[in-house]
Amino acid sequence: MFVVGMDLPDCCKAWPTDPLGKRLYAAYNSAGDRKGLNYQGLPCPVWEDLTPEIRLKWESVATFAEGALCR
Repeated sequence: MFVVGMDLPDCCKAWPTDPLGKRLYAAYNSAGDRKGLNYQGLPCPVWEDLTPEIRLKWESVATFAEGALCR
């Protein structure tokens, strides 16, 4: 898994071979004191349960990040 050695909710887990958007989503969810919870304290959904629009937004962030790293 992308995050290793921690007991984390599934929304915080991704494999290195997963799309970068999914890995960024997992990293975002695994940060802070309330891992796997949204601002309301509710569990974050796993990647596959996100709407296509939200997945597209994360993939757009990934595309931007990849481009920024290549400059």
